[in-house]
Amino acid sequence: MLIIARIINVHSAGISWEHLNATPAARTLSIKLIFVIISGGAAALHEYRATPTFRNTWPRTRGMAVGGLAGLSLLAATMAALFGVVIAQS
Repeated sequence: MLIIARIINVHSAGISWEHLNATPAARTLSIKLIFVIISGGAAALHEYRATPTFRNTWPRTRGMAVGGLAGLSLLAATMAALFGVVIAQS
């Protein structure tokens, strides 16, 4: 849903895909899109790959893998939100 919303934001801002890095606002939006994709990818890996795979392993290994992906997803989502604030301020 976030990716679809960001694509709609690109079109509503009047930014074409060819000119996605032409202005500072467009560059900020493209960076935000990258963070959204990283966050979604890390969350999907956390939920569908790492959690079932490491369920029967040592607690430390499971915690590092599952927690690392969850932390990456949270960090990327936070960065995407901050870049959203930057876009709103400009």
